[in-house]
Amino acid sequence: MTRAFLLSFVTRQVLLSPREKVAASYRHSWLVWEPGAWVAPPPGLHMTLVPAPPQEAMRPVQGDALCFELALTEGQTGLRLGRAADCDLVINDGTVSRSHLWLTREPEDWAAQVLPSSRGATSDGRVLSPGTRLPLRRGTRLQLGDVVLTYYDPQGLLLRAAEQGARAIRH
Repeated sequence: MTRAFLLSFVTRQVLLSPREKVAASYRHSWLVWEPGAWVAPPPGLHMTLVPAPPQEAMRPVQGDALCFELALTEGQTGLRLGRAADCDLVINDGTVSRSHLWLTREPEDWAAQVLPSSRGATSDGRVLSPGTRLPLRRGTRLQLGDVVLTYYDPQGLLLRAAEQGARAIRH
């Protein structure tokens, strides 16, 4: 099962935990669902299943990003992203197709392919044709309908979380 965390949770870990421990916990690449299309449910409305009741400090804040881990399990050749419940990465947004993207692990990084049955996608303003392989590099932005996803390698995610933490401390 693919792990997903709020960026604010990752930021707290980066700020409060030893660097080596955090790096070991987040050793895979990530797709970050940027704030905008995703809205956190109000407190008291539990739409996400969690193993224990969330503490008040761990509740999502308005505009928080959601981070999806890109990790294959044994026998998997890729990850399917879409709004269907049987996708590996589920984006619960009506502007995303049931099966929208196919993500594959390449020797150095990941690559994305828009699936033929999808509504299409853009990357950094460029229209992606179905079946075209797009190598993902740190900071690559994919737009699927109203949803914007940003790709990060492990170091990139931790750098973003550290920058977010530094901004929060200054304000």
